[in-house]
Amino acid sequence: MRPTRTEDFNKEPRRCDAYHEAGHAVIGVILNLRLNTVTGVDNGRTPPNCSWDYSEIDRLQNTSDDHNNSEEIYEFTRNHAMMCLASKYAERLACDTSSDEQEESLHYDYLDAERIRYNCTGNYLGKTLVGQLRNTTETLVQQHRTAIERVAKQLLNGQTLNHAQILSLIRDDGSPP
Repeated sequence: MRPTRTEDFNKEPRRCDAYHEAGHAVIGVILNLRLNTVTGVDNGRTPPNCSWDYSEIDRLQNTSDDHNNSEEIYEFTRNHAMMCLASKYAERLACDTSSDEQEESLHYDYLDAERIRYNCTGNYLGKTLVGQLRNTTETLVQQHRTAIERVAKQLLNGQTLNHAQILSLIRDDGSPP
């Protein structure tokens, strides 16, 4: 079983956490979500973490009755769900975790995506859409594997990266943002 987020990390869980957050950061930026920062591992005591600008959610929630923005709400919540799902696919690039551990962690990221969707629309994503999003997300992670690996390496070195720095690492991997 993996240590809790507040415990000291040995090398493998630190690597898994770095890839997990790198997946969130890279795929989120590709999908035009606004990343504030993604923080690196601090001497094995503090796990990496993404900080997102959620002002867009507030704007969408305040205009959710406006039928003109329903497409915008759908796109934002779809992209947010894929950003949440990306973490597990990115972890699989580097970590040998059991499928039970992956599914448990994926479940929490999925619940976060559902919460955002419900808060914006009053509806849930649904199993069919989530299945489609998983396939699309897995493809995105494979396409941007090099950028995810670069970001994870920076996080393991204790770096904190912002939106522009992540975008630069994506562009350097040769794949379209």
